[in-house]
Amino acid sequence: MVLNGFREKFYLLFFILQLPMLMYGQVDIAQKIARLKFALSDSEKINTYNSIVNAYMFTQPDSAVYYAQQGMEYAVGRRYWLGQGIMMGQLAMIDQAQGRMILSRKRLTDALEIFKEVDYQPGMADANNGLGILEAKNGNYEGATKYFFTALKINESIKNIEGISQTYLKLGALNEQNGNLDKALDYYKKVKELSSSLPFSKANIMFYNNIGIVYDKLGKYKQAVNYFQQGLDLSNKPEYAGIRVLLYINMGIAYDHMDSTGAAIEYQTKALDITRESKMREEEARSLISLASITAKINTDKSLVYLNEALDITRQIGQKQLEVNIYNQMGSVHKQQAMYKEALEDFEKSTSLKDSLFNVEKAKEVANLEATYDLDKTKGTIKHLELQSKKNALQRDIILYIAGSVIFMFFIFAIFFRNIKKLNGKLMVQQVQLQEMNTVKDKIFSIIGHDLRSPINGIIGMLDLLENDTTGLDPEELREIFTRLNVHSKASLDTLDKLLYWGQSRIKGIALEQKNFNVSSIISNNIGLLKEAANQKEITVINKVPKDTSAFADTSHFDFVIRNLLSNAIKFCNINGRVEIHIEKSLSPQYMIFAVSDDGIGMSEKVKESIFEAFNASREGTAREKGTSLGLMLCKEFIAENGGRIWVESEDNKGATFYFSLRAGKA
Repeated sequence: MVLNGFREKFYLLFFILQLPMLMYGQVDIAQKIARLKFALSDSEKINTYNSIVNAYMFTQPDSAVYYAQQGMEYAVGRRYWLGQGIMMGQLAMIDQAQGRMILSRKRLTDALEIFKEVDYQPGMADANNGLGILEAKNGNYEGATKYFFTALKINESIKNIEGISQTYLKLGALNEQNGNLDKALDYYKKVKELSSSLPFSKANIMFYNNIGIVYDKLGKYKQAVNYFQQGLDLSNKPEYAGIRVLLYINMGIAYDHMDSTGAAIEYQTKALDITRESKMREEEARSLISLASITAKINTDKSLVYLNEALDITRQIGQKQLEVNIYNQMGSVHKQQAMYKEALEDFEKSTSLKDSLFNVEKAKEVANLEATYDLDKTKGTIKHLELQSKKNALQRDIILYIAGSVIFMFFIFAIFFRNIKKLNGKLMVQQVQLQEMNTVKDKIFSIIGHDLRSPINGIIGMLDLLENDTTGLDPEELREIFTRLNVHSKASLDTLDKLLYWGQSRIKGIALEQKNFNVSSIISNNIGLLKEAANQKEITVINKVPKDTSAFADTSHFDFVIRNLLSNAIKFCNINGRVEIHIEKSLSPQYMIFAVSDDGIGMSEKVKESIFEAFNASREGTAREKGTSLGLMLCKEFIAENGGRIWVESEDNKGATFYFSLRAGKA
């Protein structure tokens, strides 16, 4: 159900915010700010800043950032390390709330190092809890559990009952999200046992929320509602606004499970009102999504209004992942309304956004891999120097020994040196081969992720739509969907063909087979193969290459290059256009230059700069033909292997001419 998945994501996001480095009694914010002027010690000053940040966290996030940065500046200026760690933790919590997970992890790691340096164990426990929450958000439940148990061990060693209780809450939530409901209840019962000896705090309210979620998942809805209500009774203060939103949302979900739609909408609306009063923008968007999901059962138009409001907010705050969820839900509502064209557009927008997020994550992953590679390379250099030093010492010993038996040791040394040289030569060859194989492997996986993922996702989305319901589609809509399926399928097949062709030549080590051959038959054959594509756009293909023209190259490479350049020319040529292949005069008699030109849409200088790269941006043809970024990359590699080069001359809307040079055929 949509609401269940929503609850998991919202609950995990909110739980990330539960990382206070220290807990203080609730005092009026104005009094706390006034107390800053009279704080005498560094610890008192930082504790006051920390208390202000906690108070502003949900009601005025900008103010929370302001005072956290002020506290950090004070601690740095005073060289108060413990204060820096505490403020670092608060800034990490704010980063998590605003989606800056990489920066949050960096700050939590730095805070943990500071707490270790000053041996501040409560801070070490809280930092481990924070890192565990980050792992849970990334779906790494095993890693999260390790961090939580580290925090639990620290809290138990210092007998920090409050810290133990908070860690039990996190372990319970982790097991609940992972489907281990009985284990989650065990942890929550431990929290209940400890609560009687603790002062009232957010943890008490979170207990009622968390255990209510478990009972809701177990189908015991009345018990769940009872726990949610107890939490609401305790959370009627501004500083508990965030938890109160969560309780209202979960109460609404429970009532929805009980088929009490009116009550469910009432509680979801209350949650929405709080997010708007407290200016909790992301939580407001999530509340609107939850409200839209329930409202869709009785009023699909109203549901779309809520979803459009949520979409406006996510665009303002730059929450792309949430935008993906909104488009998916919009697609479901449009499908419910039998508006299949709009539903298809929604699902395609979701897929496109998901692909862009995937590429961003891949870029981050590549950056991390490059950093790891640089570190490993540095370590390898140090190791190599150590080995070289040992080798030099061994050579000095050998030379000293040679002084006593020159002739005998001369032959031994010569043999030894020759063997070492052979081994080093073999090692270098193997290293080059290994690097080349790794490069091929990395390119193949990168190309699969870059060029195959998007069209296949599009195919799956459209097939799902056809599988679920085709009765409401008129012939024109069906024809449009089948046309798109055809385009996406051909694009995927074209990518696979080129990828397999290139992978075969690289991984299997197929040797270059250069020879003299007449180019005429190959060019004519490829023009024939592409005749249907040209006829569909009424394009005239003219071959001006003389029939007696010979080249010296690998024939399969020449065939591939000609076919791809002609195919691209037809793809980007206008209707009733003209494509021509001819020979250009070369400055060197040993080389000949082939040219494939069209009078189509051309390209900008920016596109030309990356046109032969592996991940150049693939463009649609003049008849919306799909393409890949592989063809020209392979053309460049094949021409280079045959001793030539390839380049392009073009301007926007003025056509394009691709040139490549090869050795002229030998007599």
